[in-house]
Amino acid sequence: MNPLIDVILSQYEREGHRIDCVTPMLDLAESDPAALEDLLMESMARDCAPATFLDRALGLLADERLIAVVAAAWERLRCGSANRQVREIVGHALYQACDVLTDDWEALLAATQHHGPAAGFPWRTLPTHVAERWAGALGEANGREDVGRALALLRSRNAAVRDRTLAYLRRATGHAADSWAHEAGIDPLTGAPLHSDYPMHVQFRGAQRKAQLADQTPWRRRLWRLHDTWGSGERSGQTHMGGNLETLCGFCHAPLQRLLELDAQLVGAADNKRLSFGLCLDCCGWNGLGPLFYRHDSRGHPHAHPAQWSEVPAEDVGNSGALMEAEPALVNLGGNRWREQDFGMSNSDENLSRVGGAPSWVQSAQYPQCPDCRATMPFVMQLDSVLPVNDGGILLWGSGGMLYTYWCDHCAVSAHLWQCT
Repeated sequence: MNPLIDVILSQYEREGHRIDCVTPMLDLAESDPAALEDLLMESMARDCAPATFLDRALGLLADERLIAVVAAAWERLRCGSANRQVREIVGHALYQACDVLTDDWEALLAATQHHGPAAGFPWRTLPTHVAERWAGALGEANGREDVGRALALLRSRNAAVRDRTLAYLRRATGHAADSWAHEAGIDPLTGAPLHSDYPMHVQFRGAQRKAQLADQTPWRRRLWRLHDTWGSGERSGQTHMGGNLETLCGFCHAPLQRLLELDAQLVGAADNKRLSFGLCLDCCGWNGLGPLFYRHDSRGHPHAHPAQWSEVPAEDVGNSGALMEAEPALVNLGGNRWREQDFGMSNSDENLSRVGGAPSWVQSAQYPQCPDCRATMPFVMQLDSVLPVNDGGILLWGSGGMLYTYWCDHCAVSAHLWQCT
């Protein structure tokens, strides 16, 4: 075993969070990346208290070594271990290695109850006979004790049990079916998915990348250079970001700014044209405006929705700066590991700017209705608070949250909203 492992864990056991363990962990990752597996195995053996440097080591593990660590943690948990680090690793595995956890559905349900049932993909292979048995139990359940089980059933996307599950959730919680269906990423009326399964990550390069790294601490710059979501993957296309569009904001009449320009099929559109997603950075999310909606013309360009057009422009709306104009790549990381990412678990370590895939909600799931046809709008992309602006700074959504973009293909309408902590 690499001697640095004992040094790191012994210091952490003595000093706790008062000592910097991230830097020596990154030293280990750079000099002996395979030793990260030993570090995490030893952290379980010692029953270490969960720590962010250990979480970050998990994110840097090679896929096959992650599976080995998760399998060991899962076996311990199923055997009744109350080890804190074991539970922490299984919590991360719900997102990064959930396929390892699907051999014991009751144990998986108990694990999600402990960590929160936010992860969706572990439930996609839930067997029909288990789904039927769980749905039958919901019919006799009283109170909120089975909310986690019900949400797991919704996330399985099993149409045969959806109505019974939603009926229980309405009865047990008093919340509308829409909110629960949205948490599961499905349309409450049709059960159709509201997001795709596999994302393409926005890979920032050149001046954008330089500005992003300059805004970070030295240790995080090192971590980002090592993390797969920032620099790995197979290039699948290129996009255009930043710069002003020809059309105006319906509230302040400033030019819309280009968020991303994408091939229409990437967002589930039937047309073959390019779509420009634009937004007024100063009006989005402020002054109680809620989602901003835009109708797209035959060229794919956005225009303020008539319901959000004011003849008199608003004043004193602020100045968020202009997004740096660049052409980032779209990359496919492959496999299942990064198809779902959690905002809190990422802790600003992972690249969460993605086209497609499952949203990384900062708060509760939120899917707006199209202002024209009233249908629920599917999610198409998200942009994290890492977007460089021309003055050298970084754009923050609120206090440092996430922007979500939606698309109604029937009406050629896009929507944008952000959430923050």
